[in-house]
Amino acid sequence: RYTKTVLNGMEIPGLDPDVNSVQIDIFPTNVLENVSVSKTFTPDLFGDFTGGLVNGVTKRFPDEKSSQISLGLTYIPSMHMNQNFILYNRGGLDWAGFDDGSRGLNIPTTTTPPDPVRDLQSSNPVLTTHTEKFNPELGVKNKTAYPNGSFSFSHGNQITKESGATLGYNAVFNYSNQHVFYDNFQSNLYQKSSDKSEVDLEKNQIVTGIVGKNTVMWSGLLSGTYKKNNSSYTITLLNSQSGESSASQRINRDFNQTGAILDEDILTYSQRSLSTLMVSGKHRVSLFDIKWSNAFSYSRVYDPDFRETKIALTTGSPTLSPGDGAGIRRFYRDLHEFNESFKVDVSFPISEN
Repeated sequence: RYTKTVLNGMEIPGLDPDVNSVQIDIFPTNVLENVSVSKTFTPDLFGDFTGGLVNGVTKRFPDEKSSQISLGLTYIPSMHMNQNFILYNRGGLDWAGFDDGSRGLNIPTTTTPPDPVRDLQSSNPVLTTHTEKFNPELGVKNKTAYPNGSFSFSHGNQITKESGATLGYNAVFNYSNQHVFYDNFQSNLYQKSSDKSEVDLEKNQIVTGIVGKNTVMWSGLLSGTYKKNNSSYTITLLNSQSGESSASQRINRDFNQTGAILDEDILTYSQRSLSTLMVSGKHRVSLFDIKWSNAFSYSRVYDPDFRETKIALTTGSPTLSPGDGAGIRRFYRDLHEFNESFKVDVSFPISEN
């Protein structure tokens, strides 16, 4: 939250709305010139960080022509091929980090929602029509968790023309598909008594259960640099895409307000994307060194059909008692951000007589 990450000195939005940074691991080491960390403020840095600023600088000119291909496979006995692994029916494009539309809200956002009391009493068919448009899947299912796999490819070269101009380029692609499983997940909330003489923490909420996740992530980077005489121009295109589906089946015990016991099934999917086009140049004019950069970025966080099914077990028999916090809830979120940043640095030597 307090650390900021920039690319080639330019600000670009991240894939997580709660974190002020991008994922630095999407850049393979062979395309990075250097990674610098600033822990204090200086006038040429952005002012919206407190913990530190990380600047990843990509190579403009590869040292030599090179191509790399990497394949990875990871198997963890407690997670992969485990018959207790849970998830739910996924979309046809989950393998590519995209939702195929099967989780979408099939009701226009301009629709006036029916009144659940009045329309239920009058048996208004609109209430049934709207309800049937939601995906009926609300519970977790046993699925197969395959071993984690990854693939990466990179190619770069530097070409010198007879005219004296130099051209350098890099192309990078990364892909990973990972399954994670926890069969003894626990999340607890405690609170301290208002009585200052009481030092023990009181139980507020205890949540236990199992969690299954599948995360798909891929990224691509294309960059090219043209240099001649005292000027150079660079263009960089970056795209990153991820999709994470998760399912949890758990028991939620409340010790403070309701004293309820809830049996919960929670199904989520989060799709995140980032696209950045960056243009920059360096020039030497007499004694002046001029550097400029302009970056255009688009990012999206899409959470379609976040589903919570909570059934109360307080009295022993399953109920949907709202007083216990039980119920069926759906949540949709679609965030978009466009960002442009421009920067110019001018330096020149100063001598004293």
